[in-house]
Amino acid sequence: MKVKSSEILTKALQLIESGEQKFVCAAIQDAETQIRWDTGANNVISKAMQVWMTFRPKHVSENLKNLAEWWPKGDHVRIDTLKLAIEKAKKGND
Repeated sequence: MKVKSSEILTKALQLIESGEQKFVCAAIQDAETQIRWDTGANNVISKAMQVWMTFRPKHVSENLKNLAEWWPKGDHVRIDTLKLAIEKAKKGND
């Protein structure tokens, strides 16, 4: 089941803002998992993680992008860039 990245990223933002998640990649996974539970679909596909990865800071090397946090917990840049990722996905009609 194909889901728009903007929908997943919006749900991820809600999880971050509510404090249910601290890390965007975990929030994206939680949002996709929730859709699986809600719909019964086994295969939920989105490009949300790919869109999010375009906002990786330059100080995080390519080979560590999945292994290290990008910003300290609580850093507002996390939310700001997630909002930018949502806008990017919407502009791409995804």
